[in-house]
Amino acid sequence: MEDKTIKMIAVDMDGTLLNDRKQLPADFLPLAEKLLARGIILVIASGRQYYNLLTYFGDFRDRFYFISDNGSLVYHQDKIVYSRTIPSADIFKITAAFEHNLPDSFPILCGAGSAYILSEENNPEFLLNARMYHQRLETIADFAEAVAQDSIGKIAVYDLKDAETGVYPFMLKHFPHLNIALSGQHWIDIMQKGVSKGSAIEFLQQKLGIAPNQTMAFGDYLNDCELLRHAHYSYAMAGAHPELKKISRFTAPSNNDNGVIKILKEYWPQ
Repeated sequence: MEDKTIKMIAVDMDGTLLNDRKQLPADFLPLAEKLLARGIILVIASGRQYYNLLTYFGDFRDRFYFISDNGSLVYHQDKIVYSRTIPSADIFKITAAFEHNLPDSFPILCGAGSAYILSEENNPEFLLNARMYHQRLETIADFAEAVAQDSIGKIAVYDLKDAETGVYPFMLKHFPHLNIALSGQHWIDIMQKGVSKGSAIEFLQQKLGIAPNQTMAFGDYLNDCELLRHAHYSYAMAGAHPELKKISRFTAPSNNDNGVIKILKEYWPQ
């Protein structure tokens, strides 16, 4: 008989677990302790950098799994257990496109060791957002420096106006062989084809012997689509992108209403 016991929970951060002030619900970590004690595997699945996630979950670095940079890196016990990189030729073609075609968009090269932006960048809004999501952020004179010294798994792009109508369709048109994910109102993420939060959670499911029908996942934006497709218990947040709601089986209350916590407590009453 098919075992539908939930054995793994994967949770996105921004717009999902965190409220709009970027705060973690006060009762999440105590609840996580109880779920871990039941043998449930907890996965933080985010577009954020791993070192940034540790500012929220540093005490759990050995106990959670961390899908970072939208699936290009997976960490457990402070070690990389899965990684996928973008070919350097593609990186240089993408970064060159910003010099001539995309004056209101700014790339960040995201590697295993750090994230990288050009030292010439001085837009205050971009710099604020780059620092918000990347605990390790280096300024470099040329992107070739980052490619030479690190493994680049993702290029995050910040669009000052609206990513869905600006940088997103441009990248889809010019780089169809890569995975272009819309990850927020102002953000897209570019990865190798087939790399996503979904491919990362599939890796963990196979590694740990957990089936999709034993997996619960929460998300709010289009970069969560593949994650939710790999979980039978798939929850789009109340404020999620309409296209994500179409592929999810369930809806959770808003991130500002502690929606993830409320659903978890329905399944595991305290």
